[in-house]
Amino acid sequence: MAGTHKITERSARGSASFGEKIHVSVKKDLMSRFVNLLRDNISYQIRYFSVGFNVGNFKITHYEYVTNLNQYSTDVHILLESSSISRYGFNFVIFDILNALGFD
Repeated sequence: MAGTHKITERSARGSASFGEKIHVSVKKDLMSRFVNLLRDNISYQIRYFSVGFNVGNFKITHYEYVTNLNQYSTDVHILLESSSISRYGFNFVIFDILNALGFD
């Protein structure tokens, strides 16, 4: 399961740029835990995940790192309307589109 999410990246000068992507990786045997949990256009708080190097033959993004959701420790909750965390919607993309030439 791959998902992309619009995020804000802050530089040392404090300027913000939009449109970066986060690649989230879930092992095949864990798909049933997460596949019905995440929906488009809803913001989530995801806790207790790991970050690893984006290596291998199949890369969703060209970034150096990938976010890994784990079987026992990853905790996912929908953000409440009153949350102080900025809300952005998810934009899930199927693998066929990700494999198409020119997709960034």
